[in-house]
Amino acid sequence: MSIYRFPVRYILLFILLTLLLVAAGYLYYGGEKQEIQQRKHDEIAAITNLKVLRIAYWRETKINEAVSIFKNPFTLDELISFINNPQSSNRKNNILEWFGALDTIYEYNNIFLTNTGGNLILSKDPNRKELLVEEKPFILEAKENRNVILSPLHRDIKNIIHIDLQNPS
Repeated sequence: MSIYRFPVRYILLFILLTLLLVAAGYLYYGGEKQEIQQRKHDEIAAITNLKVLRIAYWRETKINEAVSIFKNPFTLDELISFINNPQSSNRKNNILEWFGALDTIYEYNNIFLTNTGGNLILSKDPNRKELLVEEKPFILEAKENRNVILSPLHRDIKNIIHIDLQNPS
């Protein structure tokens, strides 16, 4: 009678190969996971860089628009004449028409003119009678530094988030 021997060698070899396959699969999975995470991180970093560049370009464009307004001697003469004589309806209409053109071209939400004390003289919005508390410090800073200033994001009375562009004209 022949004795049947249990193939322990083959079972051990099978277990060893199975463990090797599991370990190789785990290492491969870890490498793939890390590579995918790095690729996604790089994609997000690229998108972020593009957005930062776009915001910086937008900011520079808005500042350049304001500087071009500030440096225009015809505009300054008209504004100074109106500030000195705010009763001039002809000048007021010209300035409001110009405000409307600026609004159409540059898509500004509102445009207004203040005196050197930061008090509202004229606004494109006829309902606007005074400045917001948040606006006055930036207007005074722009005047003091003789420089165009972009305010931080803030909410107005109507709870609309916006940025103010102050021009020291």
